[in-house]
Amino acid sequence: MLLVGFVACPALFDKPPCYFPRLANVTRYEVRPNTVTPAGLRVDMSMYRWSAETLAQIDTWTEELEACLSMSIARECLTVKIAPDWYLSPCTGEQLFPCQMPVHVCEQKLHAGAISLLETSPCSLDELAECVECPCHCRLTVQSQTVLVTVPDIDGKLFKAELARIVLGVNNPWRDARVRPCLRR
Repeated sequence: MLLVGFVACPALFDKPPCYFPRLANVTRYEVRPNTVTPAGLRVDMSMYRWSAETLAQIDTWTEELEACLSMSIARECLTVKIAPDWYLSPCTGEQLFPCQMPVHVCEQKLHAGAISLLETSPCSLDELAECVECPCHCRLTVQSQTVLVTVPDIDGKLFKAELARIVLGVNNPWRDARVRPCLRR
C-alpha cells in the first residue's frame, strides 16, 4: 500500500490571487518592467523615465482606490507600461498612443463630453470618430489583463478607472456604482 502525504504550507495561501478580467486587448506592446514604485508596483520605463514623485503618485492613486473600494490590490500582479510611441494629438492637445479602440467607444466618449477639441483641430466634433487626422487613440488602457499602458503625462482618474477594470473585472468603471465615487477624487 502506498500512502501519499500532502503537507500544506500556510505561506503558500497568503498571496492574493492575480486578476483575469477578460478585457479586450487594444494594444500589443512588449512589456519588460525595469523598476518598481516605492510600494512595489512594476513599471516598464524602457523608452521614457518618470520622476520618483510620479512613481510615488502612482502608489498614492492605488492606495486611494484600495481605500475607496475597501479592498487590497495585489501589486505584484500588475505592471504599468509607458507607451513608447506616444504623440501629441493635433486635435485634442493630449498625449495619446495608437490603439485599436472600436469607433463606437469614441462616439460614446464624444457624447459624454470626455473628448474636447482644440480650436485648431482639423476635424469637427461631428466627424471625429471617422477623422483620419484625429484617430481614436488612447491615453490609458489595459493590455493582457494586468498591464496598464499609459502616456508619460499619466492621469490619476484614468489610472484608477483602468485599475478598477482590472481588479473588479468591470468594463465601464464610470457606470459602476462601486467605482464611480472613487473616480471623483
